[in-house]
Amino acid sequence: MKKDSVNILCLYWVGDFRGRDYTENDIVRLRQSVDKHIDRPYTFYCLTNDVNAVIPAEKILLKYNWPGWWSKMEIHRPDLPQGKTLYMDLDSHVVRSLAPILDFPSSELTMFNSRSHKKYSYSESNIGKLVNRYQ
Repeated sequence: MKKDSVNILCLYWVGDFRGRDYTENDIVRLRQSVDKHIDRPYTFYCLTNDVNAVIPAEKILLKYNWPGWWSKMEIHRPDLPQGKTLYMDLDSHVVRSLAPILDFPSSELTMFNSRSHKKYSYSESNIGKLVNRYQ
């Protein structure tokens, strides 16, 4: 059975924030791990404040440029691509199939329990159908 296309979304914020410093290589690594573990067509998007970034993703510029992880709030912007979307932090490591997450029946924001932190995390969030973000 053919599976519907999904959106994979990440955030690349360049600046000084709590000692975290991601690079374009982190986007390359995440994209490669998604390629290896996804079973359906997808489009890879990256929200960023770096207009000059050379990345393997469709670049979407941040509107507000809030510092660091505060920019994650922009994943709820109504002007982003519509459809089922999985948000992943740049330090996410995909080690097996993404199908169970992408097939999870939800049209709302779903946050997955992080085994390493014993709490729910925004790091990997199934945003569901983005059209429902503001309803």
